[in-house]
Amino acid sequence: MSSIRELDTVALRRPQGQWVAGTTGAVVDTYHDQALVELVGPDGATVDLLTVALDDLTLLPRPGSHRGQGTDRLAS
Repeated sequence: MSSIRELDTVALRRPQGQWVAGTTGAVVDTYHDQALVELVGPDGATVDLLTVALDDLTLLPRPGSHRGQGTDRLAS
């Protein structure tokens, strides 16, 4: 089972259409073994929505996140 969830930031492991491996986006929704990923341009507007197999995505850490490294911690 994948640890990728809604609102996670992910990178493509393989090219998807016009998008090269390494392109980053945000997970809008997950279902079965796929995720709907939103790609956003520099102006903040959505440039594409992709349905991608979870195995073709890499979870990127959120700044300050300890997710996947034990329990989450709150900043003091």
